Amino acid sequence: MVAYQGRLLGTILTFLQERDSPYFIVATANDPRSMPSEMYRKGRWDEIFFIDLPDEMERLSIFKILSKNMV
Repeated sequence: MVAYQGRLLGTILTFLQERDSPYFIVATANDPRSMPSEMYRKGRWDEIFFIDLPDEMERLSIFKILSKNMV
């Protein structure tokens, strides 16, 4: 399993470093601090930002939007 993860990480890092097309990459992580430091090298990511969980009012709005399609 560890060897597979290493190859996958290497493939992702190579793609991020060598991309020359206008791809928009979105990645998520539960705990980004646990990711290897190679992932944070300058030039790999254009922006890293935090999106918190929705608060109670936002969850209610999401629920209302999604429940409209269930009727």
